Amino acid sequence: MPSCKKKFQPWADLAAVYGIGILNFPGAPRCDYECLWGLWLCLTREETRRAYDALRGVMDGIGVAMGGAPIPPEYFLAITETAEEGQAIHAIHADRVRCAMVK
Repeated sequence: MPSCKKKFQPWADLAAVYGIGILNFPGAPRCDYECLWGLWLCLTREETRRAYDALRGVMDGIGVAMGGAPIPPEYFLAITETAEEGQAIHAIHADRVRCAMVK
């Protein structure tokens, strides 16, 4: 059901930030089985986003200075809307890590 996941991805993002009560607002999808299934499918995406935020803080703060490895592309694919955007951001990150290691 990837289409169900994509359909409710924006609502999963809002629910992760503002709580599940956001589904009570006008314009929100009806909270039926399909909606709950779509939100559940997006759960790992939200967990990965939070894990990436923590990892980014560590990598930016001390990881690169200590010779840390670049962040894997899966993190960028999980936090972006399209695969192309994720690959582009990963390439930028990998270049920054390479430049920091050269200095």
